[in-house]
Amino acid sequence: MSCEDDNPCTADSCTQSTGACAHDVLPGLSCDDADACTGEDVCDETGACSGTQLVVDDDNECTVDSCHSQSGVRNDPVSAGTACDGDGAGEWLCDGQGVCSRLIDAESVVDRVGGFDPSVRERVLGAGRHPVNAVGAHVGVTFVEHLASGEARVAAASLSAGGAGLGLWRSGPTAIESDPVIAATPSGLVVVYADVGLDGDGLGIGMQLLSLDASPVGPPLIANQTTVFGQHSPDVLWDGASLVVAWEDDSMGNSWERRVCQRRFAVDGAALGPELCKGGPDGHLSNPVVAATTKGLAWTWRKETLESCTYELSWGSTAWTLSVEGYPPSGEVPALAELDADHLLVVYVDGAEQLMATVVNATSGPTGAFVLNPGGPSRWEPSLATTADGVYLSWRERTSVPAVQADDVRMQRGAWDVGQLTWSPSVLPIPYPDTWCTGDQGRAALVAVQMVPSGAMAAVWNDRVARLGRPEHGDVLLSIMRTPVVRPVEM
Repeated sequence: MSCEDDNPCTADSCTQSTGACAHDVLPGLSCDDADACTGEDVCDETGACSGTQLVVDDDNECTVDSCHSQSGVRNDPVSAGTACDGDGAGEWLCDGQGVCSRLIDAESVVDRVGGFDPSVRERVLGAGRHPVNAVGAHVGVTFVEHLASGEARVAAASLSAGGAGLGLWRSGPTAIESDPVIAATPSGLVVVYADVGLDGDGLGIGMQLLSLDASPVGPPLIANQTTVFGQHSPDVLWDGASLVVAWEDDSMGNSWERRVCQRRFAVDGAALGPELCKGGPDGHLSNPVVAATTKGLAWTWRKETLESCTYELSWGSTAWTLSVEGYPPSGEVPALAELDADHLLVVYVDGAEQLMATVVNATSGPTGAFVLNPGGPSRWEPSLATTADGVYLSWRERTSVPAVQADDVRMQRGAWDVGQLTWSPSVLPIPYPDTWCTGDQGRAALVAVQMVPSGAMAAVWNDRVARLGRPEHGDVLLSIMRTPVVRPVEM
């Protein structure tokens, strides 16, 4: 005969002389009432196991609070766009991730892309395609700081979608021609740059992993396997499964010949294979650009011979050549954006300093290129970003202010519908609204940012005008713009 009553709140015993069972209550003993909605379970004076109800309400109006006996407390985010009471003026909405965010029309953040530092004479973006990138509601920007000491260093700033500074990373002294670019991964940011001494022979390609607050994660890594002579002019992206790093390679032993290379890495920086290079003795390949698409990696580069200049495009398993009139200015690189699973937009500058666009069909190849600014001023440095309301194109052009020899940055929205690409007649200023940034601006770059209710776009650019409290020779500026952006330039 067993006296076990399967109750953790009693001490079970048997009297041998009578065979009677005793179940003495153990009040205060820790136990488990099998209810995930209670905590600190103890036995009471009746021999029952019970606990204190857990706090379900998290005091967050952007979550729905509940508790289930099997899974416990849940604080599920409400739908993005639900109104909430924020801390400050303006309209506030839940972002779909449990955060109440201020609805931003535009915010020009000047002192948060690096902040004020008396040792910095100038900040500039590199010449690579991706000096800005975003993951969720985090924005990463990388740039070069020229110091009063004559040295240079690479820096990267992490910001929220509202422009609030989250952290800043700075390298040690680097080459002036480091041309840093940045990728955003699910776990943080990755800055890729060129520097002397990384690989033991001339310029090499460094990779610095950062957390979302821009704290370094380990030492710099080396992307290139070939180390002879120089490797430079990098680009980088996260394609959803791996990091893709591309660069220009000078190892072919001839002052004219160049090739372009790429290599894939895991999110932790571990190499996933060898470098893959394109090029040969028949030309000068330079300025690689990479883009992630539904059909896989798209990458393009500039190819020059003594007779012509073209842009070469590799997309998925197919390659095409884009003809170019004349020789574009040095350093010009194309911009790429996926329009849908079967169409890729390519925008580039030709030798007449016109913006050219072509739509590439994944099966039949490029359509005829067309001029985006016929009869207009020269345009340079195109950048593309795809948002929920279309594709935005930015560029640099000569300012329209009379007697001022300076440049401004502008953008325009395009719409892709049933195989047709149309452009809005309105040219938009960067920043939006255009309240004070006139003068000498350049090298704008765009990236889409998650923000409720319709999304947002971040733009960074070089401001070459010295301003009070800023580096004496210019700064890197940032604007966060809620999309759709509709305000035209006021001429």
